[in-house]
Amino acid sequence: MRFTGKNLLILTTICAASGAFAQNNSLPTGGKAVAGSATIIQSGNTLNVVQASQRAVVNWDSFNVGANAKVEFVQPNAQAVIHNRVVSATPSQIDGMIRRTVRSSSLIVIGLS
Repeated sequence: MRFTGKNLLILTTICAASGAFAQNNSLPTGGKAVAGSATIIQSGNTLNVVQASQRAVVNWDSFNVGANAKVEFVQPNAQAVIHNRVVSATPSQIDGMIRRTVRSSSLIVIGLS
């Protein structure tokens, strides 16, 4: 992965000690915007998080991404920031793709255990 210019992607992944992987089509669950405005749309093995405000906070029950799954964050402009908080005590497992679109300069995905 290569980072250029103002693009910044910060991913913190915590994998289970057992080495188990998320199911192939696993996606984050229980997403709810608790600050700002964001719409969460699932279609098949893809989850889109479309942010409408400059700043948003989304709480997730779990944030797993299976090997055949994709999570895409769509932000309104280069100054927009989103914070994703995983409230589960279970570690997140990210085996698939997480990407952001448009001119985002800040995307933070955090898996908490």
